[in-house]
Amino acid sequence: MHQQVIARFNCERLCNSLKRVKKFSNWREPIPEAYFPKLACLTSSRGWPPRHSGMQWQDLNRAAEGLFVTIDEMERWRRNVEEAIATGTVRLPNGQTRPLDIDTLGNMLESSALSPNRELYGCIHNNGHSFTAYMHDPEHRYLEQFGVIADEATTMRDPFFYRWHAYIDDVFQKHKESAYVRPYTRSELENPGVQVRSVSVETPGGQPNTLNTFWMLSDVNLSRGLDFSDNGPVYARFTHLNYRHFSYRINVNNTGSS
Repeated sequence: MHQQVIARFNCERLCNSLKRVKKFSNWREPIPEAYFPKLACLTSSRGWPPRHSGMQWQDLNRAAEGLFVTIDEMERWRRNVEEAIATGTVRLPNGQTRPLDIDTLGNMLESSALSPNRELYGCIHNNGHSFTAYMHDPEHRYLEQFGVIADEATTMRDPFFYRWHAYIDDVFQKHKESAYVRPYTRSELENPGVQVRSVSVETPGGQPNTLNTFWMLSDVNLSRGLDFSDNGPVYARFTHLNYRHFSYRINVNNTGSS
């Protein structure tokens, strides 16, 4: 799912003459992308803190959330995950090993009760969100709450979200390209007796096998995201890519037994 989100994000960037998103792989370098969410919740009277340009990840020491994680630990976990991918094996707490598959890799990066060895592989994905969300107050000295990237409802507002997930997706891609991951066999992909006769794309009122894209203007209400205006509606008009609706028509003939 995240891979598809990054693909859509890159498509939007390319359409606006921007380069593809740059993955965040050096966890000690400053982050040039500033982000000021201008977001407030009227029901809880809380706001989401900003991130200034050039801020960096810092060791987390926040007792209120039970977050005690260092960048050294994150880098150690990353080395262990890279070793697992390079060798095709996972080390278990009892010293034994087992083959690495993509489900296990997901459990290692996401880290839950399903992780094969949480001490060795840590919790890279979620802690990456936490490091970014608390870089303005990593020791809870100012009693600040987390930034938007730590909340599933707001995380995709932050442009750094896409840089972080570009790195996460790259980890899975390295696993897929590993010599220890065998390609699918023909028998796993074939359906004996099933023949695809034709495939076409149809657009109402348009030419067959032609996708139609176009630029359009849309209005969006920004009232909830502004902290410098009255509570009346504030609209912004922006240009974005859209497409005419289409459908696939696939003609399949099945002469098999299933």
